Amino acid sequence: MKLSIPGIFLFFLALTTLCCNPISRIARGTEIVNDHSDTIQHLLIFPTYAHIDIIENRDQGNNNEKLSQQATKEIYNQVSEFLPATLNKHFLQNDPLVMESIAGEGHRLIKSLRKSFNPKTAKVPDYLLQVLDAQNRDYGLLLVQVGFTRTHDNMVKETLRRETQDFRTLGIYQVRPYSSYSAMYGFLIDRKKQRVIRYKELRWPNKEPNDKYIIRTQVRDIILTSFRLGN
Repeated sequence: MKLSIPGIFLFFLALTTLCCNPISRIARGTEIVNDHSDTIQHLLIFPTYAHIDIIENRDQGNNNEKLSQQATKEIYNQVSEFLPATLNKHFLQNDPLVMESIAGEGHRLIKSLRKSFNPKTAKVPDYLLQVLDAQNRDYGLLLVQVGFTRTHDNMVKETLRRETQDFRTLGIYQVRPYSSYSAMYGFLIDRKKQRVIRYKELRWPNKEPNDKYIIRTQVRDIILTSFRLGN
């Protein structure tokens, strides 16, 4: 199934653009942290999810199932590594239907957070709370990644096309294509309070979403630096 970048990926970029200088915001990422006093002892880890597109024609991206699965697996491995051994944690089984449902609810949660920019007022989807109830866990960790990569030929063609536009507009229109993009969103959900207590998003332009170092760095930042779940 073909999906255009304006149709799906730029939707997420629009959700994360909050000021007149989107490039600096994208490079820096956004963090919202509440309730530092919360002590997390029992944690449910929702199935990780990645959606990776390959762009071959203009800005038209096709979801690549193989790349998406590879990124999903790598995120899962990194989460397992960075969560402390002393934490009582339970990994929810990666059932395809459950993963699809959780991914959709994660996207809804991102949208809700972008509207309010305040996790205290963002509505946590009922499905995620129901999963926590069923597993009898007070806290849940959810990581979602979206990204794309361009083929070499597409990058060359798009760069030349946009340079031509730049020349014709005397420099007024200056847009260089990203060769790749990796955006990761992390949520820590409190079942009893029914809200997000910690939230982090990292948006890296020109970074390959399947690069193990990029994934490792993003997961580490979310779990250790932002959510303070490590030692």
